Amino acid sequence: MFLAYPFDWSRLPRDAVLGVVFVLASGSSVLLVAKSGFSLERVKSLLYGNLLFASAKDLETIAFVLIPVVVCFFLFLRPMLYSFLDRESAKVLGVNAGLWEMLYFFMLGSSVAASSKIAGPVLVFCYLIVGPSAALLASRKLWLVISLAVSVNITATFGGMYWSYVRDLPTNQVISVFSCIIFLCALAVHIFKSLINKRII
Repeated sequence: MFLAYPFDWSRLPRDAVLGVVFVLASGSSVLLVAKSGFSLERVKSLLYGNLLFASAKDLETIAFVLIPVVVCFFLFLRPMLYSFLDRESAKVLGVNAGLWEMLYFFMLGSSVAASSKIAGPVLVFCYLIVGPSAALLASRKLWLVISLAVSVNITATFGGMYWSYVRDLPTNQVISVFSCIIFLCALAVHIFKSLINKRII
């Protein structure tokens, strides 16, 4: 919720601050576990998670957090978008930008905290960044980007799980690599289209 505070973000994007917070939280969590007497397996679980060994209780916790988050996201998508895309215009229109940004970051933090226990922070960060980045390279239409981002993450998840089973590799890391491969393919297509358009012009 700190990121919702109305600082001047012209020199430092919020994404960069969010990345710093992520690294700080990940590093601190490992240091705390390292000094708590837990085993190396506990540290590895905290760092990488284990998607295949999620318990029913873990799934219930994620459902308890994510279902309300998804509902709120679709119900309040418009004011949150106004707040992020053009804060000043949103204020003129009577939109409480600070409130909606705080709600967004609260939902994001809750989702990451609930998901990291199973997937690990690295895979969660991959889902948040890599899939949407690939979708943004393919389109600029909001609903199409959302659909593509979800599709990329689902494809990478099932493809990674299958490949990790066939090759006996760590599941979460294979999913992350699959996501990055899809992103690189989307980037290559985007660059190719840009070159073609320049030649036509």
